[in-house]
Amino acid sequence: MPRLLVFLVLGLLAAPAIAQTGCPQGVSPGDPRCGSSSGGLSIEPVYVPKMRWKSTWGGFASDAEGAVIGTSTAQSSKSAASRAAVKRCQELGGKECSVALTYKNQCAVVADPIEQESGLRTFLGASSIDEATVLAIGKCVERNPGTTCKIIYSNCTAPISYID
Repeated sequence: MPRLLVFLVLGLLAAPAIAQTGCPQGVSPGDPRCGSSSGGLSIEPVYVPKMRWKSTWGGFASDAEGAVIGTSTAQSSKSAASRAAVKRCQELGGKECSVALTYKNQCAVVADPIEQESGLRTFLGASSIDEATVLAIGKCVERNPGTTCKIIYSNCTAPISYID
């Protein structure tokens, strides 16, 4: 009987030590890094949010005469950018407005010839306004020989970050 009593007392004294075996060395019990009281290491998974990027679109629409330009920016899709640009063109008095250019996550400009009233307008997109300007001015001059051109509108759309 005394032997049984000694084993029983030793067993009760050892129980708290077993409950703490789930903690890494140097970490006190109760810390989230500790495992369960069963002695096995149990770490709860932690949700780590992911950064995502959503593209944005812009667009230009021009009427049949080329006198009115409708613009759109920060749209969620190509079709939304197109619809918004056409709608804006019509709101500004344009007749028979149609999409001239759509662009995604980039910059775009509109170049007009300076000396010609009925010159051909140029719509062009590129990675920056500076790049789009250089390309559009060159294209505008090419389309309207003997004239100089100027940028009459510029805009950029950029992807929007969000947490998933």
